[in-house]
Amino acid sequence: MKILLTGGHFSPAYTIIKELTKRGNSVAIAGRKYTFEGENIEAFEYEVSRKEDIPFFEIKTGRLQRKFTKYTIFSIFKIISGFYDSFKILLKFKPDIVLTFGGYIGFPIAYASFMLGIPVVLHEQTQKAGLSGKAISWIASRICISYESSQKYFNQRKTTFTGNPIRDEIFKTNKKIPVEKGYKIVYITGGSSGSHFLNQLIPKILLKLLKDFTVILQSGDNVSFNDYEELEKVKRDLPLELKRRYILKKFVYPEEIGNIFEISDIVVSRAGINTVGELLALGKVSLLIPLPHGQKGEQLENANLIKDAGIGDFIEEKDADPETVYLKIKEMIEKRSEYEKNKSRLQSLIPKDAAVKILNVIKEVYFEKIEQKKA
Repeated sequence: MKILLTGGHFSPAYTIIKELTKRGNSVAIAGRKYTFEGENIEAFEYEVSRKEDIPFFEIKTGRLQRKFTKYTIFSIFKIISGFYDSFKILLKFKPDIVLTFGGYIGFPIAYASFMLGIPVVLHEQTQKAGLSGKAISWIASRICISYESSQKYFNQRKTTFTGNPIRDEIFKTNKKIPVEKGYKIVYITGGSSGSHFLNQLIPKILLKLLKDFTVILQSGDNVSFNDYEELEKVKRDLPLELKRRYILKKFVYPEEIGNIFEISDIVVSRAGINTVGELLALGKVSLLIPLPHGQKGEQLENANLIKDAGIGDFIEEKDADPETVYLKIKEMIEKRSEYEKNKSRLQSLIPKDAAVKILNVIKEVYFEKIEQKKA
């Protein structure tokens, strides 16, 4: 089979790509080349394509708008441009199936595929359904959902509960991160792009944290704010003893993440759905500070998933002043064993075979297509 993957959060797509190529399928990626427009920070999907030597097609498109704003007209013109890119990509690669993970990138590719008679499989990662995901579901041959709560947003006859693929790397602990012994470890991450909010907040409590803990901070590399450079300045000014317990990283690479999760006593993070999925899969004690904006409070709902599972808690950004965050980190580490008692409740939330289930759906759609051609 020839499969084109595109759209949405790309971490689960990477897991599926590895399964597809392992089974001898031909794969290509359509997506963003850069994370932020006007900057040279490579998008994750582009990194994956280079690392795995997979054909990559850049697509530039606009976002679907929930309401009319001053950006709507410009976005419409970009969506039209996105359709033009999509047709070019599809006619060049000629996929048998398009697997999309929704998002504004996935919208024009999915509809262009439908117009060309190429079946579309949609994977929805969130607990509900995004605007693009809902629109794509109307023309998708099949829909895979990560959480049963999103079932009601889609045509049930076309929908299969598969779960959200979890990257294997979080379970592998081969590459060790050197840390000073005798201290609990706080891992703070804003995801691959970093979190400007967390990058500004942590220096205000860093000295207090470092008196009791080792801190691993993953900052991202958003050049608009120069967060990494500012955090490096903070590190340079620390006493040598504390400097050893402050591990600052722009990025955490796949071969490092398993060990960092393993040694961390608490993870402090935003509440993106893939981050939450990994925390649930590992049963990691976590303190989340969800983004206050986004799809109808999506990250707040994700954070509630962690709290309801009993392995963590959250603070809304409006309440996340430095002292409150510091005291909560300290309190949760002291009560870590109480949170960890709830790990056994998590098995049903995160199916371990999600990638295989999605591949089975893709195969079903592929063979249905062959049968239709024969008829």
